[in-house]
Amino acid sequence: MKLDLRKLLAGEVDKIDIDYSLESSDLPSFDDVSFADNVNVSGTLKNNGGYMKLSLLSSLDYTSVCARCLKEIKDNLNINFEKTVCEEGDLQNEDNDDYVEITDGMLDVDEALIEDIILNFPSKILCDENCKGLCPKCGKDLNCDSCSCVTKEIDPRLAPLLKIFDNDDSQA
Repeated sequence: MKLDLRKLLAGEVDKIDIDYSLESSDLPSFDDVSFADNVNVSGTLKNNGGYMKLSLLSSLDYTSVCARCLKEIKDNLNINFEKTVCEEGDLQNEDNDDYVEITDGMLDVDEALIEDIILNFPSKILCDENCKGLCPKCGKDLNCDSCSCVTKEIDPRLAPLLKIFDNDDSQA
């Protein structure tokens, strides 16, 4: 969404209310993640004597799978987004992420918001912090029940030593 800030910059208004839906098709794609609906975005842009502050709250519903046990997860990501707004060319350090720039009296809210969604989206999605996952041998969900698979593996390079110890036990 592009906001026309010419009235705000001219001093005719000191606040712009923001309330819209960001299309889920505009969001970046993440592995095994699908977005249920559009992102609800609301907030304000205030001008306090030349110091402009953009404050947004976004709510994003998504569906994914647990990285450990592969159960389907439906969750919500809420992002509180606050940035200082400045006019193009005012920044001395162009790489400063604390600011959003106005270009020709217009502010592209979506670009900054999508960047913040990418930064705040969980890198690993789990159904529970203590999820035990799946057994690597039989594939059983270890959250539901334990399995009888042998999890202790012997390094094949040391297997001949095990035979020596097994023979010593049988001779005793």
